[in-house]
Amino acid sequence: MVWGVVQREPIVRDANVLEGQVVFAGTRVPVWVLFNYLTDERALAGFAEAYPHVAREDVLAALDQACRLLTGQDSHGEGAALRPPRGQRQA
Repeated sequence: MVWGVVQREPIVRDANVLEGQVVFAGTRVPVWVLFNYLTDERALAGFAEAYPHVAREDVLAALDQACRLLTGQDSHGEGAALRPPRGQRQA
């Protein structure tokens, strides 16, 4: 995979894809999954080391808020109008 300039919208919402969840364009990968990865302790370690004066709870809340603003769901996929029941895999 080459990381470069995106020449299309990187995320989309389509009622026919994952019941309208925001996904990465051309995939069925919900954007909230990225935020879920970012809330992992290992992912936060570098930020915490660089900015020890920012409370962990504030970092997690900021990620959750950003995810909600972008997708309408929290960083665990909660909050969508339609979503699979908890514990059920998404197609």
